[in-house]
Amino acid sequence: MKNLQVVENKTQKQLYAEKVKRLCEAISIEELDPDKTAQGRERMGRSLKMLANHALINNSHIADLGCGIGSFAHVLASQNAHVTAVDALDLLLQKDQYPQINYVKACLPDLLFSDEHFDGLVFTDVIASIEPHLHRLTLSELARVLKKDGWLLISTPLDIDSLDADTLFMQLVRTEFEIIETLSSYHRFHFHLNKWGESPLWNPLSWFSRPLKKILKENSQFLLFTERLCKKLLGRAGRTHMIILARKKRILYNI
Repeated sequence: MKNLQVVENKTQKQLYAEKVKRLCEAISIEELDPDKTAQGRERMGRSLKMLANHALINNSHIADLGCGIGSFAHVLASQNAHVTAVDALDLLLQKDQYPQINYVKACLPDLLFSDEHFDGLVFTDVIASIEPHLHRLTLSELARVLKKDGWLLISTPLDIDSLDADTLFMQLVRTEFEIIETLSSYHRFHFHLNKWGESPLWNPLSWFSRPLKKILKENSQFLLFTERLCKKLLGRAGRTHMIILARKKRILYNI
């Protein structure tokens, strides 16, 4: 039945690959660099800390799926991981910059790896760009290429207009994995401040708006201050992003 599902979705996957290509070509390389924004730095730092706390990096075979320009993959490699960086577009795979990393061009939900190939997978902020009807198939494919005790680090932005977006995300992950740890970010206030800062009303006051936009985009202290405030005042309603660390489910066979 699983093989039939893969065949039936073949055309849909090809359409998705084309969509990813158009999306990536419309985004500048700089926009994909997490070091350029306070939120990007915090998300990557928190994800790496979660892996380090569980001693999952050193000497592990890890694939960074949807690696972008390879920032996360590079940090993993610098911490003695054996890294394969995977993305749909060649232009994002900066092979000359990080020669110690193995680069593979591929597009989910079809991964070009054998069963039980990796110790761990990094899948950060990619699932939201995949068509919803392919989410379950994607998680199944991630589980397929992981070893029996393999782990998955997965994250996604959350819909700020939905009170149960975090619950739905965890339910999706639990279809193939057992959750070890979760970590939420509370950046709703920061999101609205950024939106306000981008308003065209500020155009006549560029002398004021430019440094303001820079603070909103790049200042980590301001980001963390607004996060603490948002978490205290809004609680769960202030969640905007979630990171999940999970283990591949163990399948028990009755003999």
